[in-house]
Amino acid sequence: MTSLQPPKNQFNKRSTAEEVTVGIDLAGKTAVVTGCNSGIGFETMRVLALRGAEECAKHGWEPTADQLLYRAFIAVGEDDREAEILRAKYFAGDGVPNFFKGRGAAVPPPSAPVPTTIGTDADGKNTATDKGPRGFGLGELRFCGSPDTVVKQFADFHAVTGAGVIDIAFGGAGLTMEETMKSIRLFGTEVIPSIGRIGAHAANGKQDVAAVAD
Repeated sequence: MTSLQPPKNQFNKRSTAEEVTVGIDLAGKTAVVTGCNSGIGFETMRVLALRGAEECAKHGWEPTADQLLYRAFIAVGEDDREAEILRAKYFAGDGVPNFFKGRGAAVPPPSAPVPTTIGTDADGKNTATDKGPRGFGLGELRFCGSPDTVVKQFADFHAVTGAGVIDIAFGGAGLTMEETMKSIRLFGTEVIPSIGRIGAHAANGKQDVAAVAD
């Protein structure tokens, strides 16, 4: 009788992501990691960024901060309590605007349905374009909090990944236009002035962290 026991390996529950990835050939590989805010997702992202840098070094290329791009969603509130309210609403709903929300789903994103009535969202005659199943998440609410909290999140993220260009989107489909615009204003007036020098090292040519807002 053939045993169905899984093969043994040298790893156990105490093994780290760095240990598990030693010796794995990641050349030419692309990784999509969700749930990077904390825990296993964050550690996976950190180690893959490390292995990516090592692969670049093999070929004599050390990317500068401005050559490392990261895309994510963001919400900024006047304080952390307000930001948590935005977080709870950010990906609400199942419509077309949420195809790129920060959590995966079981089906691929379908093409947008053809509207049965010509109109606008404002007059309520274009609702057919906001129907349909969920799609795969291609982003996450990576930065969320008061201005001070978001500044710290940017600094911590840069320290872990080295990313110097952050392409951020404020358009959570569950937010109102007023909430989105307020978040953008807080980011522009209170966050950007504080993150302009994150990661700057003039002596070795490293670039400042930059934010590109959608």
